[in-house]
Amino acid sequence: MFHSNTELLIDCWRAQAGPRGVLPRAALDIRPFAALAPQLVIVGLRPPGSFPFRLVGGLVADLCGRGLVGEDLLSLFGLASRTELRPALETARRGRITLVAVATGRTLCGQTADLQLLFAPMAGPNGQVDRFLGLYQPIEPLVRLRGERLSEITLKSLHPGETDIPRLRLAALNGRQIA
Repeated sequence: MFHSNTELLIDCWRAQAGPRGVLPRAALDIRPFAALAPQLVIVGLRPPGSFPFRLVGGLVADLCGRGLVGEDLLSLFGLASRTELRPALETARRGRITLVAVATGRTLCGQTADLQLLFAPMAGPNGQVDRFLGLYQPIEPLVRLRGERLSEITLKSLHPGETDIPRLRLAALNGRQIA
């Protein structure tokens, strides 16, 4: 189950991509998810397997302690995570599907925070996927990091954001979880 902000961005991407199956960059309308702007990134694609940041929201820049524009997305991850994430991003690009990475960010002092990273493909004027719209969604309060920047992100799991499985919704009655 994804965070509600991750689900919101997936749903908006689907609606804007429509029957084409991929969102044209020129058609991107951020108004439905404008509140998420500090958590958004746009990542480019450069062969062979490089994913440079093209735009970085303020929260992401603060988490990493720098602007990141021009840096490779994969440089934020440890070697084992890079080896797993690179082909998953290529598969998402070719398949024109969203990808959600569940990860843990770690500071130099060992503080950690869990994140969901969403990557949704976008097409350029020629119709080829050449960018990802991304979301860095903290899963727990970032106060745990004590103001320190993330030094490395480690993947825990990868999931396609596109699924026909109904999403589980929790319900409570008188403060007691019932479904």
